[in-house]
Amino acid sequence: MKRVASAQLEREKVKVAVVLYIHFVYTIFMERSRKIPISIRIDPVVLDYFQKEQVVGYQTYMHRVLEDYVRSKREKQLRNEGRAQELFRQFYASCFWHYDAALEITSENISLVIEGLRKHGGRKGFMAAEDLCQ
Repeated sequence: MKRVASAQLEREKVKVAVVLYIHFVYTIFMERSRKIPISIRIDPVVLDYFQKEQVVGYQTYMHRVLEDYVRSKREKQLRNEGRAQELFRQFYASCFWHYDAALEITSENISLVIEGLRKHGGRKGFMAAEDLCQ
């Protein structure tokens, strides 16, 4: 009886693994293939740079550079939001007592944290606010 249950459990694990793998592959390849054709004007110096760096496939190279830039901006934004949430909790009693303690800090209200830290956080708060601004 245990062997039957164990075998069924293993089959279910394999099914879940296959579904997750298919989802992963679909996400990677399908998301990349959803590109929108556009027309842009690029300075000759910039175009020459990309063509010299990557003779064949320079447009793909340009796309990767832009993708990396967007990814790094998103990562920085997420880090800042996380840090602002930590600072909101840390300085809640001195700077943010008049806000709901469960307030979720997002990119839209991160300026609220910066302003509160600058006004009521003392030197430590002011320095933390400056770190968030960079």
